[in-house]
Amino acid sequence: MDVAVAAALVPARTPALRLPAPTTASRPSSVWPLTPTAGRPARLLSLARRAPVAAASLGLSQDTGVAMPGANIVTQNDLLIVGPGVLGRLVAEKWLKEHPGCKVYGQTASTDHHSELTDIGIIPSLKGSTISQKAPYVIFCAPPSRSDDYPGDLRSHEQ
Repeated sequence: MDVAVAAALVPARTPALRLPAPTTASRPSSVWPLTPTAGRPARLLSLARRAPVAAASLGLSQDTGVAMPGANIVTQNDLLIVGPGVLGRLVAEKWLKEHPGCKVYGQTASTDHHSELTDIGIIPSLKGSTISQKAPYVIFCAPPSRSDDYPGDLRSHEQ
């Protein structure tokens, strides 16, 4: 078989995205690029999930959204942050700037930082507390270190 014919039959290989090798001075070890690299497949990250707003604001039971701590009315742009630590607080700050008048709820594993969260505009609640409404947007920022069933925690907030 002719080399040109064989080359036409074999699909061209797509080059992998590569970033320069990080140094400890330029990036902390906990930060990793979200682009595909050799040996690691690309993954889609779902940071926020949209649920029907009518169901959220009326408190109707549905299979979508995440239940909210007791609040009078859940509005169209309200956000629940599961694990409002360093990353969650950055998200809250940006969300509050982009969506004036919305509420940002923070679900925590302990009450240790609830006063700090309240000071920056996050309405804190404790994991496992009684909930009555659903949030239209949810972002999961909790680390696996404080969970006995991290995959289960992710699944419970996915619905």
